[in-house]
Amino acid sequence: MGELTRSKKIRIALASVIMGLIIIIDGSLLKYYTDIIGLQATIYGKVVSVIGFIGIFNGVWVGIFTDVKAKYTQILRGIPPIMALMAVGLLSIQPSWDQLFIYISLFAFMLVYEICKMLYSVNITVYMFNVTDNSKDRTEISVWRSYFGFIPAGMASFIPILLLTGDYSRTVVMGVYLVCIIVGLIVTEVSLLGFKNSDVKSAKHQDTIRLKDIGDTLKLIVSSRYYIFYILTAIILTAVSYIYYPGYLYFVDNVLNVSGMYALIPDFAGALVQVVVYAFAIKLVGKHGIRNTLIYGVVVTLCAYLGLFFFRSYASVVLFYAMVMVGFACFWSLQPPLVGLIVDLNEIETGKRKAGTLGATFGLIAAPANSLMMLLFSSLLEYINYDGSLASQSAETVEGLRWIISGIPVVFLSLVIVVLLCLPLTKKEENRITETIRKIRVDQESID
Repeated sequence: MGELTRSKKIRIALASVIMGLIIIIDGSLLKYYTDIIGLQATIYGKVVSVIGFIGIFNGVWVGIFTDVKAKYTQILRGIPPIMALMAVGLLSIQPSWDQLFIYISLFAFMLVYEICKMLYSVNITVYMFNVTDNSKDRTEISVWRSYFGFIPAGMASFIPILLLTGDYSRTVVMGVYLVCIIVGLIVTEVSLLGFKNSDVKSAKHQDTIRLKDIGDTLKLIVSSRYYIFYILTAIILTAVSYIYYPGYLYFVDNVLNVSGMYALIPDFAGALVQVVVYAFAIKLVGKHGIRNTLIYGVVVTLCAYLGLFFFRSYASVVLFYAMVMVGFACFWSLQPPLVGLIVDLNEIETGKRKAGTLGATFGLIAAPANSLMMLLFSSLLEYINYDGSLASQSAETVEGLRWIISGIPVVFLSLVIVVLLCLPLTKKEENRITETIRKIRVDQESID
């Protein structure tokens, strides 16, 4: 497999920016439901947890389907309109509906929404893995993707902060969200123009990927430190980053009691930190390797969450929320090349390239993590008697929010550091895997 040109890397990165503003509602749905429409937090938490477990089975068929069919661009272009419709449905739920009907509607819209998001994510990721063969290219594409996604992701962060920490009506909030969804749909479809399946050299397999491969990969995972410690890292970091944004909304609105630009500034500071992290990611990986770079970032984020608990001034919150993004930015930019290494290692060990199937197997284990974390978060909100209809919360509830928003990440990030130290993907091992996979490619090309 030859070297990718800069233009091709940029094109892959552009297509990897998943639906931009369509996913504006992802991190803010809980706050929207509790504060704008008056839904109980546990209703959302229960539905999300059920969807997460169903996602286990969705991940299996999505992964195998992606590997066998290799119809990347057709799937990628068809997904955004369906997701946009489901997002509108999620925003349209009425508090006056019967509670059972609310459960059914929320479940139906969210199930289709999550299946579509999984299809898009798996196909674009497998496409990237199948046109690259080393950590350097994958890290560069991932960093470019982070830069391209910065503006829509920033808007998807800033807009809910401005809307959900102020006193806007539901009509205004829904109107702004709908405009963002429409714009996101248009931008996504335009970004996919010129994206071709022919860019993939060898995406299909001579031997069909079967359900049995899921079982074989599961056996491999539980018997290897590479797989089991990667899985634990991905599960925990994904789950912690999943509750970052809802935690932020509750923190600035109910702990700091600020809105508008004052609520926006800490998040904007974090966005600036992301730019810095992305700028240095490629060099850090080149010097220290993916694993060690990720460890450094997680340590900074852990310290930042501790700072949010112990320091209470507005200036300190701005500083620490900016620092929180160091570890998350490292994870978001380095996870694709890290998964790519695992895919390469699996090919070396099994003789098959199973990017989608391996991802499905990981999902089989990791899918419930986000849902359980959200269920924990929403259940704790009710435990501390959070009431979204109140202009201000009681002192006990505010203190409880501080414990929840800071304490959960501190516990789980501490565990991540221990797990990463046990992951044997050193810089030397990265180089060994890359050289081996390149030799396999050369041998395959000589046979062809």
